Amino acid sequence: SIYDLEDHTPIKLTNRELDCLTLLMRGKSSKEIAAALNLSIRTIESYLNNLKIKMNCHSKSELLKYAYDLGLSTLTDAITSEEFNLGIFLPY
Repeated sequence: SIYDLEDHTPIKLTNRELDCLTLLMRGKSSKEIAAALNLSIRTIESYLNNLKIKMNCHSKSELLKYAYDLGLSTLTDAITSEEFNLGIFLPY
């Protein structure tokens, strides 16, 4: 589960935020994430900004470091909700 590294309180993420984080951890750009999820780049940037706020990060690189510090590298093997709906079950 995802939690604050300092006070260990849970951080609640929406499915779309988790999708964006999963794809970001796979090395995808905002443009590539938008294309994969059939959303606008502006919407993806909004999700990523929400993630940065929730995880107290100031950049995408900090967000990635935070995720790896939490041991979330297994997210790269997980499927996004969009992939599930499309029947795509293999990681990129």
